[in-house]
Amino acid sequence: MKKLILAASLLALGAQAKAALFLNNNTNCTVIVQVYAHDLNHGICGLLSGRIVVPPMTALPFNNVASLNTNPGWMGQTAVTTGGAAVWGWDGITFNGANGGPIGNLTACFTTDNLTVPNGCIPVANVTATWTSISSTAAIVDFN
Repeated sequence: MKKLILAASLLALGAQAKAALFLNNNTNCTVIVQVYAHDLNHGICGLLSGRIVVPPMTALPFNNVASLNTNPGWMGQTAVTTGGAAVWGWDGITFNGANGGPIGNLTACFTTDNLTVPNGCIPVANVTATWTSISSTAAIVDFN
């Protein structure tokens, strides 16, 4: 049910912003991610964000690729704010540093959209990340 509500919310955001991303942490562990994206000036997986902390049992929404320009930033780059959904897109994520791995849109630069890795929280638990593309410019990432 929670996933359906988030999907509906994402579609509503996507209809307005045309390029939404939800990071949905359903675990009791903190998840740390970096996001890959593209825009008019940066090709597929050409933008890599700084670290984003997703607290336990929370969902973080991002309206569009340019929404990450200031916090956490794009590793020395800036996404363009013009062109909208025609040029923006979310490509994938890496999560939990050395313990984690990359997942994402299989049409981008990723070979899997689902990955289970050990997480360093106490008690030690596995975390499964699943990337679900809702449209060509919108996605939900669930951490379970």
